[in-house]
Amino acid sequence: MHNDGHKVEVDGFDTWPERPFITDGGLGSSKYLLAQFHFHWSQNGDGSEHTVNGQHFDAELHLVHIKEGLTTEEAYRTPDGYAVVGIFYKTASIGRPLVALQNALSQVTKADASVQIDNCMPNVLLPTDLNSFFRYNGSMTTPDCEEAVVWSVYEVPRFNNAELIQLLRTIQGEDGKLIRTNVRPVQTFSRRA
Repeated sequence: MHNDGHKVEVDGFDTWPERPFITDGGLGSSKYLLAQFHFHWSQNGDGSEHTVNGQHFDAELHLVHIKEGLTTEEAYRTPDGYAVVGIFYKTASIGRPLVALQNALSQVTKADASVQIDNCMPNVLLPTDLNSFFRYNGSMTTPDCEEAVVWSVYEVPRFNNAELIQLLRTIQGEDGKLIRTNVRPVQTFSRRA
């Protein structure tokens, strides 16, 4: 896990003997390999980059997958070069804690801090309802906002204990101050229906 001063990111999946991937489910026969995951949050509860019926959530997790066989540069130039899974996170008293992730977050509050995470399988990050999601072709949410993403955003949030959101809100940017928000404003539909 690394705090790059803008977000907290977990990568290294390309070194796993069996790299996590997604396929099918409307993605065709292409295989998309997990490259990294990262969180978006804010200090005031509107920490998701997507909304459902205008409602924001406490945070949003992005599982970023790259189309098998493409380099990063090729994927950025390909309309379906990336498949990103978006998961809303909402605080709840019955939420499931992510102990390994929360322990790591507490160690990367300062920019450029890194820590190795053991025993954090990406499937534990998912919501319980995997059947209801929105799918659209769109862009990356960080500059240069390349139109290279097949988005799958789960409709139902993952309920988590309050500690995860509280820890995200302690993350500092390059200037040593709390990251108030790292959320791109909701975009218009453009050519999407």
